[in-house]
Amino acid sequence: MQYFNLTVCFEVYIGGEKRRLSFGVALFHDPKIMILDEPTVGMDPVMRQSIWNHLVELSLGGKTIVITTHYVEEAIKANMVGFMRNGVLVGEDSPNSLILKQNSLTLEEAFLSLCCVQESERFSNKSKHEYSEILPFTKNRLKNSFSWRRFRALTYKNASLLYKDHTFLFFTFVLPLVQTIVYNLCVGHNIQNAKLGVVNDEIKNCSTDLYQQKCFLNDPSNTKLSCMFIDHLRASNSYLIDYQSLNSGNAALNARFIWGLIYFTSNYTMTLKNRLNIFVNSYDIDYSSVKITLDASNYIMKLKIKDDITSTFVKTLKEATKYCNISEKSYSYPISIQSIGNVKVTEFIHSASPGFIVLLAFYFPMILSTGLLLSEKDEGIMSRIMVAGVQFLEFVVSIIFLQTIVHIIQSSIEIFIMYFMFNNPISPDNFWTFAVTIMIIGYQGMFAGILVAAVSKNYTMATHINMGTNVLFSCLCGLIWPMESAHPVLKAFNRFLPISIASETIGNLTLKGWPLHHPLVLRGLVLTILWLIVFAVPVCFFSSFKKDAWLKSKSKL
Repeated sequence: MQYFNLTVCFEVYIGGEKRRLSFGVALFHDPKIMILDEPTVGMDPVMRQSIWNHLVELSLGGKTIVITTHYVEEAIKANMVGFMRNGVLVGEDSPNSLILKQNSLTLEEAFLSLCCVQESERFSNKSKHEYSEILPFTKNRLKNSFSWRRFRALTYKNASLLYKDHTFLFFTFVLPLVQTIVYNLCVGHNIQNAKLGVVNDEIKNCSTDLYQQKCFLNDPSNTKLSCMFIDHLRASNSYLIDYQSLNSGNAALNARFIWGLIYFTSNYTMTLKNRLNIFVNSYDIDYSSVKITLDASNYIMKLKIKDDITSTFVKTLKEATKYCNISEKSYSYPISIQSIGNVKVTEFIHSASPGFIVLLAFYFPMILSTGLLLSEKDEGIMSRIMVAGVQFLEFVVSIIFLQTIVHIIQSSIEIFIMYFMFNNPISPDNFWTFAVTIMIIGYQGMFAGILVAAVSKNYTMATHINMGTNVLFSCLCGLIWPMESAHPVLKAFNRFLPISIASETIGNLTLKGWPLHHPLVLRGLVLTILWLIVFAVPVCFFSSFKKDAWLKSKSKL
C-alpha cells in the first residue's frame, strides 16, 4: 500500500495496480484463510518478491494461504504444492520433495514428468480404480455469529458507493422532489380557462349598466338575465368567446377550438319569467332553456363544464330574485348536502394525495434496494463477501440501515412539498402516526426491492418488474380513479393489497382526522405491518435455502 495514493479514486488505476490495491485492502480485515488466484502474475519482479516475502511472513504467523495458478513459478515458495491435470491430482508434496522424487532441476520439470507418467498410465493401466472410503458427513461447523464490525464495514462500503455514484445519488433525492412538485402543479386541480363559445341572441352587447336593483319578475323592461348568466360564468374561470351566430359557434366546436357552445334565445329572460311565475307553456319551456352543446371526447372536462354551468345558473337565479322578496331556497335544488371531516377537500388532488404519497414511499425504496443489490450481484461482489464470511443478514441489515436514512430524507422532502408548500389538507393531530405509517410502507418497499433483486437475472428484468408494479399499484390504490368503480372481482381483493390498505389508512388519518385508536385506523396499521412481514419472510427464505439467488448466473453459450 506504500506505493499508492489513498486519496485517489480506485477507478483511475490500471489493471495490475487495481489487483494489488484490492489485495492490500483484503489484508486489512486480517483474514484467517486467504484464497488467491495468480496473485503476482504480470507484476514487476521487485514488487513480486515483496509480496511473496509478506505472504511467507503471514504463513509463519499462522495464516492459511491457498494459491491457484497456471504459473508453476508462483508455487516455488509454498509449503505444499498440488499439481492437477484433467481433474486428477497427479502429485502433492513440498516443492523440494517433488523435485527430488522426479529427479528434476526445477519445479516445472517435475510437473512435466508427472504429466508424462499420468499420460502413460492412462493408456497402459487398465486396472480397476480403487475408491477410498467416503468420509462421513459431520454437522460440526464453525459458528459465525452476527458481527457489528462486519456490519459497520458493509454500511460504510454501501454508503461510499452511493456517495461516489453522483448520477444515482442525484436521482435518488432530486426525483422525489421533481415528481412531487410536478404532481402538485399539474394533477387534480379545478379546471380553469376552459374555452366556451357563447351565442346570445337576446342582446349582443352586455354591460353592467343593464342590471337594475329591483325584482326582474315584475319589471317587463328587464330582459337581460342572459348577460348576468354570462358574467357569473366568466367569473368562474371560464374563458368565453362570443360568436355572432349558431353556425359560426358550431363550426368552432366541430373544429375542437372550444369545449362547448352556450346559446341564449332572443326572448330568454321573458320566457324564464313566465316559467317561474307558473304561467308556462311548451313555448316558454323551450325558449327559457339554455341550449348547451358539449365536446364529449373528454369525460372529465364534460363533467366539469356541466357542473360549472349548473352552479352558475343557480347563482344567477338567486341574485336575480334577491329583490323579489322570495326565499332563495325556492329556486335552489331540493337537496341539502353536508360534509364531515376535519379538513376541507375542494379539489381532486386533496383526495388523491394519500395514494400519491404512499406510492412514492413504497416505490423509491424499492428502486434503491433493487439497484444496490443488483450492482453487488452483477459485479460478483456479493459472492466474494459471502465467501469471506459475511452473513446475508449482516448485508441486509446494512442495506436497511442505509435505506432508512435515505427514506427519511426522501419522505421529508415529499411531505414538506405536498403538505406545507402546496397546502394539501392534513390533520395535524395525527402527524406522527402518519409519519410512522409512511416509514413502515418504506420498509415494505425495501424488502420488495430485495425480492426483485433475488429473482431478477439482470437489470432489464428488474426494471420491468419495478415499473409493472408501479403502474399496477397506481391503478389499484385509488390514485387515478376511485376503486368503487372497479370490477366487483377486483374490488373484492383490492382492499387487502398493501398500497390500497396504506392509502386508505393515510386518508383516514390526514383527511378524516381519525385518531390512532379508531378501529379502521388500527386495522390499517395492523394489515400494513402484516404485509411488511409478508415481504420479509421470502427474503429470509432466499437467504437460507436459495443462496445461489444472490450469485451472478453464468451465461450459457
